[in-house]
Amino acid sequence: FTFDPCTAISENENQYLSISLSPNPAHGMTKLTVRGISAESTANLLSVEGIRLMTITLLPDKDGVLVMNLDLSGFPAGTYILQLQDRERRSTVKLVIY
Repeated sequence: FTFDPCTAISENENQYLSISLSPNPAHGMTKLTVRGISAESTANLLSVEGIRLMTITLLPDKDGVLVMNLDLSGFPAGTYILQLQDRERRSTVKLVIY
């Protein structure tokens, strides 16, 4: 049998959500950067038990990027989950507060 080489696969870069928190672990404030969102979305800060502690409305710029500071000063030290939800996708990232 023979192989036909595949030279490229076209992918829509906007189908993926990129979430970063800096610093993480955090104390007081952390910077949230999200790439790949095209419309208003929400982010929920959850306890490890799944209890919603905070909901944030995310409004991206025209390039699908959002950068904002999160004030974590009211939360005790521990491990949390930041869950982002847009119309079609859900993505999560672990956040540690010390």
